[in-house]
Amino acid sequence: MKKFLLVVFLCLFSMMSYSQCDPDFDPFCEDTDAPIDSGVGLLIGAAALYTVKKLREKNDTTNQTPGIG
Repeated sequence: MKKFLLVVFLCLFSMMSYSQCDPDFDPFCEDTDAPIDSGVGLLIGAAALYTVKKLREKNDTTNQTPGIG
């Protein structure tokens, strides 16, 4: 079942990649840049927050049981 869902997902994802228009082929297509700036910024922010969370968990000594770890 997992393989089937993976194949369906990949097929749908590949169809979305073909939805971009080609300005050389279509005269009514506008050549616009992909809006990846905000997505990359959000990804970097999420990675920074996750790093801070993991560092705080590593340095937190109040929740450790004596003799373990």
